[in-house]
Amino acid sequence: MRATQFHEFVLRMIQFLDRLPVMMMPKGFLVQPIDIGEVADRLVELALSGPVGRASDVGGSEVRTVAEFARAYFEAAGRNRRVVEVPVPGKIARAFREGAQLAPDHKYGRTTWEEFLGRALRSSNTDGTARKELA
Repeated sequence: MRATQFHEFVLRMIQFLDRLPVMMMPKGFLVQPIDIGEVADRLVELALSGPVGRASDVGGSEVRTVAEFARAYFEAAGRNRRVVEVPVPGKIARAFREGAQLAPDHKYGRTTWEEFLGRALRSSNTDGTARKELA
């Protein structure tokens, strides 16, 4: 079974790129993040069922651009940051814009990006070191 990107991966990518006064994001790159727990649940279902051959891919509940996910992150964190989308040339970039890495017909996950961020930001409020990392 293959899964789309995890919410945590998208969050780490945003945090990594959050180093300059203006956040630069690749224009039109689509992602469909899924909750790690939901992928684990699906793996358990598959392990407890009979043979299925190659299991269907699973993806998160929503497809958006990485820039849209970044803007939602800053809004949830209460930060006013500018996100600028930068065109990226090449075949791999075109594949990301066209959604070659997505599974829109297999939306297994139910957790939205905002729900994930709410949990991530709430848990960071109880631990000062994590708060610095998320904010």
